[in-house]
Amino acid sequence: MDTASVKVANLSKAYTPFYRAVNEVYFSLDYGECFALLGVTGAGKTSTFKCLTGEEIPDEGDMMMGGFNLRQRFGFASARSKVGYCPQFEAIYDGLTVREHLELYAIIKGVRADYQNELVIR
Repeated sequence: MDTASVKVANLSKAYTPFYRAVNEVYFSLDYGECFALLGVTGAGKTSTFKCLTGEEIPDEGDMMMGGFNLRQRFGFASARSKVGYCPQFEAIYDGLTVREHLELYAIIKGVRADYQNELVIR
């Protein structure tokens, strides 16, 4: 049985018929793993993440996260609420403390108010 929390198979994305930004990408991650994509400019790193976050619609491939199919509306919404994503621009806001950042992202991710304090360690 496959226990991967994230499984991507045959992911492809083209912006024009002559430019395929992502070409048959495969990877899987287990629960709790953190990863990054490394490569030269134009290698398809950002396009891959945009497909995973719903910002772009892939042309081909299967994307599963936490047992939910990211290519389906319900599956995407259910899976997205359980992951964090730090894009290439800064996700830190000037003037906020570390604690305030954690509280802000807990709210954004829908963590129950009565549970937030337990998760945000002082």
